[in-house]
Amino acid sequence: MAREPLPGPGVSVFLADPTPAVGGPASWRSAAVELLAARWTGPGTLTVLSPESRGGVRAERYDDQVAWETAARARASAILF
Repeated sequence: MAREPLPGPGVSVFLADPTPAVGGPASWRSAAVELLAARWTGPGTLTVLSPESRGGVRAERYDDQVAWETAARARASAILF
């Protein structure tokens, strides 16, 4: 989840796309995580990197969010939109 420590080596996927505004449409990411978990057959554990904050708590500083997302995309094995 956003701004949490990034995992070490291994297979990971970053769920890109804008995060819906508070009060807007539901995010697609929770359904994507469920689908990926149900269908992952690769070696090891698949780590899903989501730019959404746990519990909906947004970053106090926009730059912190951008820095985390940039690092997460660089670490990811794949990026999904």
